[in-house]
Amino acid sequence: MSWPFSCRLMRFSNGNKRTARMIESISLMNVGIIPVYPVKDSDILNYRKGLIAFYEMEDYSLYTDYFLDRQIERIKEIE
Repeated sequence: MSWPFSCRLMRFSNGNKRTARMIESISLMNVGIIPVYPVKDSDILNYRKGLIAFYEMEDYSLYTDYFLDRQIERIKEIE
C-alpha cells in the first residue's frame, strides 16, 4: 500500500495525491492487480476514513480494508 505513504512523502504543494495515485495504479497494474477507485458515495466515505486514519494515527488498516473489499467486489463483478 504505497499510496498513503507517497502522499505524505512528496514535497510538491499541489498534486501529491494525484501523482501518488498514479504511481500506485501503475505499480498495481505491473503485478496484475486492478487499481481501485472510489465511485459510490459509500466508497468515497470509506476511502476518506482510511486516509484520515492514516494521516492522523499512521494506521493504514482502514485503507487496506477498503482496498481489499473493493478488490473482492471487482472480482465478483468480473466473474
